[in-house]
Amino acid sequence: MASFKSYLTNPEYVSAYPLEEKDKEKGIVYVEDENDIHFWEEIINSVANGRYNVGIAGSDEKRRGKRFLETIYNEVNSKVIIAVDSDYDYICPESRKEAKKLISSPFILHTFSYGSESVRYSNKLLKSVIKKIKYSKEFYVDIEYFILNISKIIYKSFVLFAFLKNKNSNFVEDKDFKTIFDIGLNENELLRLDDRNNFSFNDEIITRIKNKSDLLRSKYRDILKKNSTFLELKHYVGRLKSLGLTKENTCRFICSHAFEDKIILPILREIKQNICTLEKKIIGIEKAEDNFKKQNFSKINKHFKNKCSIETLIHSNDSYKDDAIYKRILVKASKAVE
Repeated sequence: MASFKSYLTNPEYVSAYPLEEKDKEKGIVYVEDENDIHFWEEIINSVANGRYNVGIAGSDEKRRGKRFLETIYNEVNSKVIIAVDSDYDYICPESRKEAKKLISSPFILHTFSYGSESVRYSNKLLKSVIKKIKYSKEFYVDIEYFILNISKIIYKSFVLFAFLKNKNSNFVEDKDFKTIFDIGLNENELLRLDDRNNFSFNDEIITRIKNKSDLLRSKYRDILKKNSTFLELKHYVGRLKSLGLTKENTCRFICSHAFEDKIILPILREIKQNICTLEKKIIGIEKAEDNFKKQNFSKINKHFKNKCSIETLIHSNDSYKDDAIYKRILVKASKAVE
């Protein structure tokens, strides 16, 4: 009797037993979990014109997630495609055999950065989201320069990390770049606002991230000296550049959940809170003392609650689709469904 996995990847079975009659002859794209369906569905639909369903391999806990999908990497074909987060596999293909398969197989799609969040958080998207956090007045926050600074600060330590991981995954620990943004600042301590209502970022953010990055760099250099050469590192850095990793976008190749949870979302929430307060000051209703002020106070609060939800502004914005990383995904997806 054929195994469950063999049915999952059998093109004849996939076509003969669709979820619905209208889906007959369609292929399938398996993703890690339900949260990934929308992201990959948009990509697949843009290149395959409805010829594929996108979903998880099974509702069972054992049949979901990247680790399960890796067990069927060898069975993918034009009817059965897999789409996953790259994690470090894209930039560290020598770190494990599954990483090599992800790179080499035309039917394994991946994010060409760490994860789908990394793809989404392009400079253009972040600027667009901030622009929409407003009521009557638009405020400028130079988040592009801020993220650029962080990327440049962690670049050298991260390149060493990736090089060592690619050479031997036992040389480094992934948690180093999951915790690099644990800087001990609260959400109301990330921004500065001057007397002219201009936003800037707390210098402590950069200082604390730099201190952690410098410590990691020192540790990794010691490991490199014992196990490799700087010439080998130089060649690897050139390869990373060809893969799209540069000093300017390092943040998009590290653990995307850490970057999102510790930097992006807290900053956007604090921006929203500050702009809401400033909007009230502008029309002189910071303190709701009479009915008119109370009504306007309520309108502003309702506006920021209902129309400036950070998660909604992010996920309803598709400006990241102009970005180079997204375009790399499209190229591979286009070839996979030919």
